[in-house]
Amino acid sequence: MPAHASRAMVAISVVRTLRKVTLPENYREVHSWVAYDGDRPVAFLSAELLSRWSPPEMFFPVEPDIDLTGPTLVFATLVDPELWGRGYATAAKMAACDHPAAARAEAFHACIRADNERSLKAISKIPGIQLVGTAAEEGHRWRHFRWHRRT
Repeated sequence: MPAHASRAMVAISVVRTLRKVTLPENYREVHSWVAYDGDRPVAFLSAELLSRWSPPEMFFPVEPDIDLTGPTLVFATLVDPELWGRGYATAAKMAACDHPAAARAEAFHACIRADNERSLKAISKIPGIQLVGTAAEEGHRWRHFRWHRRT
């Protein structure tokens, strides 16, 4: 498990998928997927469809009038450290964007710790990726990215 991901984050994602929980008002759906390379699981994705993404309290947008409206699928991706650098995180996100459950999303969003160089490099490979802002949460600096469906 990556050092920047907490076991609690994985547990919450799995619990939300396995049992009914009360979600905040802007949540529409919660999905969890496991990506495989052949028979080997290589990545875990948690995806939350929100009616509108709401920035955290200490969010600093790249542009003052950046449009963050519309249904958004927010991703959290975990890849085993033994498999880092092989493109699994990027491939898993792109496959999830093409999944029928993602059809209701107008945009996709991911938040990455500013000191996670590997994930920042991986997210830059997604076509149309845009840095929308930074945030300070949980004692860390985060970078928020957004992209739209491929046409």
